[in-house]
Amino acid sequence: SWTAMPADAKAAYLNYQNVYERYKKLGVINASAPTYYTARNEAQDAAAKLQEANVTLSQMQIKAPFAGTVSAPEVSVGDYVNSGQALLTIVNHQLLQVTFNVPQQDMLKLAIGQPGEVSLSDQPGVSYSGKLVYIAPSFDTDTHLIMARLQLSNPPSILKPGMLVNVDINVAPGYRGIVIRYRLSR
Repeated sequence: SWTAMPADAKAAYLNYQNVYERYKKLGVINASAPTYYTARNEAQDAAAKLQEANVTLSQMQIKAPFAGTVSAPEVSVGDYVNSGQALLTIVNHQLLQVTFNVPQQDMLKLAIGQPGEVSLSDQPGVSYSGKLVYIAPSFDTDTHLIMARLQLSNPPSILKPGMLVNVDINVAPGYRGIVIRYRLSR
């Protein structure tokens, strides 16, 4: 495995370095010159391999674009992965998005940046403010619904992915608001 590679290279380096240090203490006179130089070259070669292993490992590290909680690993240790393949799902509980579908007749009431609120049925009077950040470019031809996303801050981490919530989009004067019941997305 890639994580074992630097450890193996380090062990080999330390071994060759110890042998070389022993011959160095003896000096070339007490140790045969070829043995001394062979030990030195092997130690230098092992040091180069250790450095190469560390560089390779550092290039294989994957860093998340935000802090969060791993909710669904997609691969296991030892699995072969392809470029672009999802390895895991990370949930940012501080900034959530509610993905919901809007009926065709209400589509013209939506605009990016529009304010909205999310509430839970079991917490009357409590709502969480957000804004509309996405409206799909096309309708689902089977349901005649269009997907939209409301993004909101979740400082106390009360809302969780998969919860059933009510979405209330504030629309322009003259229109009735849109209230939709939907599940929170990740």
